Amino acid sequence: MTDFSFFYLLVYITAGVIFGCIWFAYRRYQDPFHPAIYLGLMLASIYVFLPFQLSQQNPNLLLKFLPLPSLLYLQPIYALGCASLLGGCLIASGPYSWRTYPSFGEISFDQRLRRLAWIIGLAAILVFWLNIFAVGGFAEAYGRVKGGGWSNYGYLREVFLFSMPAAVLYLVSFNQERLKLQNWAITLLFISPLFIQGFLGGRRGPTAMAIIALAMTWFVVRRRRPSLVLVIAGSIALGLLLMFLVANRNELYLGSDFEVRTDNLFNYFGLSENATSLSNNEYVYGSGGILNANARNFFFWGRRYFVIAFIRPIPRFLWPTKYADSAEWLNIPNIETGNLGVGEQALQETLGWAGARGAAPGLLADMWIEFSWFSLLALFAIGWLYGWAWKKMVSQGNFWNLHFLILSALSVYIISQTLEAMLFRYLLLTGAILIVWRLLVGTLQPIREKRYSPRY
Repeated sequence: MTDFSFFYLLVYITAGVIFGCIWFAYRRYQDPFHPAIYLGLMLASIYVFLPFQLSQQNPNLLLKFLPLPSLLYLQPIYALGCASLLGGCLIASGPYSWRTYPSFGEISFDQRLRRLAWIIGLAAILVFWLNIFAVGGFAEAYGRVKGGGWSNYGYLREVFLFSMPAAVLYLVSFNQERLKLQNWAITLLFISPLFIQGFLGGRRGPTAMAIIALAMTWFVVRRRRPSLVLVIAGSIALGLLLMFLVANRNELYLGSDFEVRTDNLFNYFGLSENATSLSNNEYVYGSGGILNANARNFFFWGRRYFVIAFIRPIPRFLWPTKYADSAEWLNIPNIETGNLGVGEQALQETLGWAGARGAAPGLLADMWIEFSWFSLLALFAIGWLYGWAWKKMVSQGNFWNLHFLILSALSVYIISQTLEAMLFRYLLLTGAILIVWRLLVGTLQPIREKRYSPRY
């Protein structure tokens, strides 16, 4: 019988790091929407709950994928990674309080926000449905597993993501006014592409984006916050919903029998005693990526993300072979067809097992594959971005409210998948919204709130 006692100690240390940062953030800022809290909860689900549950429920299967020496090597890396990411959040947040942040401003300013919401929202809905008609209609688009519309132009395929900021802008344009039923109907219309793609396409990302954006916007606009207990409960419920979507993906499409089940949630991720494989498990798959990179002594040193940030935005009609060319020049996998260096064949050759197709390594493993030990600096920088975004929101409001909500809605991509899954979406949404905001709304600075100023 393998002795997991020291491994459990390392898992407890990881838990102490994460929940210590969560406790400090809540005590210091009294804001359950502080990024150290919701990022910490997501980190705990992958790097505390998963390894502890796997070693308890199915230890023999876990050891087939990750021998004990590997587990003892990996868990300190995860503890340090969590400390770097959450430490960056806390250091960048500054001495601010969410109770004093400015709202979006005057009535005329609200009207400009509403106009912007309509422009972005209608554009997102129009392109979303054009992509659906391009593949033969709604039944054809969502009559298969992981279905959806399609366009040969990458930018048009991603335009449906703008339905999230459109819904947020529409909500915040009412600026503490009571919303009518028709206002909620318009909000749901704007964000409907995300829900359709999420539920009928069996996609975790769009579903989480829509739910997180609507829930957080409701409180942010009204300068209120839910209790920490409610945030934790909501995070658990959202996590279970996302697990349900993934586990029942083969039944969630038009024409299927819709024989969805709840008893296979934990079995799908290898968390039950009946599980026979861990290839879908994010902790195991990400750990395999780290061990594979170490065995090959091959790291990317930022080359993958150079392609994401600078090559991917170039329209394909200007450079049709951009991904193949950059892969050859930079000696990296083709990001259009490859699995960012953690492919099935690579793991099979080095570890003797192959990860499931479509599995994601998670942020900490993804950064290690890119930068090795320097990943701790990269994680600190990512955490700093989230903490800085929170500081800008509570100190200036205005555009920075929307920026923070976009980052928060995309957090499910970055923690559970990869930086690549979040980075392009973040650059696309914030870049486009910033340009349109300056053209149609104007200033990024706080607006003097005439509506609430007392008369003298």
